Amino acid sequence: MIAATTTSNIAGGYIEPKKTMYDLPGQTLYRFIKAWRNARRGVYPDLHFGFKIYTDVLDDLKEVDDRSIGYALRNARNRYLPEDGDWLVWWSPPLFTTGDAQLDAELLGDMTSTARAQLDPRLDNKFQSFYEYVLYGDPAFVPYVPSKN
Repeated sequence: MIAATTTSNIAGGYIEPKKTMYDLPGQTLYRFIKAWRNARRGVYPDLHFGFKIYTDVLDDLKEVDDRSIGYALRNARNRYLPEDGDWLVWWSPPLFTTGDAQLDAELLGDMTSTARAQLDPRLDNKFQSFYEYVLYGDPAFVPYVPSKN
């Protein structure tokens, strides 16, 4: 089983980048309709964070019939940061608080206002995804089942 060591930070719950940080009336509906039409045509957004790691593991297992789970996870993690590191997202800190306003100000610095959110690669959160997913079980397990031809 490949799972997160903590509650997943953003397995697939990120927001795709857009031109403005705030939505105008009707903009959300427009984006929903556009995404729905694209999905009907088989056009989906690019994968990022944990979902990218997950699909890369599956793609690696499909690519070579006798590949082990551990090898596929290693390959997916090695591809993750070079392929996803430059991707920019809107980030609106703080995404957490300690409950102590002074401590929050020290930890977050000048990022305590959502007005300071910006389009940013957020490598710190991408490193969390990189280290978050681990394999529980035998890394040499090969899920390949040969056909009976």
